Amino acid sequence: MKPSLDRALAEIIGPMEGLRAVVLSIAPDGLIAWSWERNAKHDIALGFAALNRAASTCFESLGASQRDRSVLLNAKNSCVAVWPLEELAETDTLENGRMTLTVVFSGRMQSGMVMLYGNRIRLHLRQALAAARCDELSALRSELVELLEGSEEPDALLAKLSQDGGVELRRLARLEALSERERTHLHEAMTLRRAARRRLHH
Repeated sequence: MKPSLDRALAEIIGPMEGLRAVVLSIAPDGLIAWSWERNAKHDIALGFAALNRAASTCFESLGASQRDRSVLLNAKNSCVAVWPLEELAETDTLENGRMTLTVVFSGRMQSGMVMLYGNRIRLHLRQALAAARCDELSALRSELVELLEGSEEPDALLAKLSQDGGVELRRLARLEALSERERTHLHEAMTLRRAARRRLHH
């Protein structure tokens, strides 16, 4: 995912001279999914992930809707804006709309330009992320099919992968519906199963 997002940002960063950093974090935990900084010597991603955690806690205590949550902070010669990466529907929760985008600008920028550039970044990264997820999903599906075709007991193997990956058996039929965390756990379970098979045959 990182190379795809790096390339996507590089495609549009040209006119955004004031852009200092971009961070994708997972709400409400604030775990960093990806980050870019113009000056790599200053690791500010962790600080903005903490900001997102604090903002989520404040919104929750206010009983604020999970839709359209955003944060805009201004200081002398700096501006920070935070949005959900995806627009959330009325029925969505943070569980299925977890990715949060933080953009940091230096210099004196009007809030309108911050919003314009921020939304441009958000749309571009969202498209790149969707394409990367599609590729990852295709690879995961191929990996699962290959593993099952090489098994003498595919039903038993599926049950084992379900248990090891922490994914309900019935949900393995629709990999596209799994969360990113579930897909990661499933991939890890398949990797372990493949390694065990290699040891058995050697």
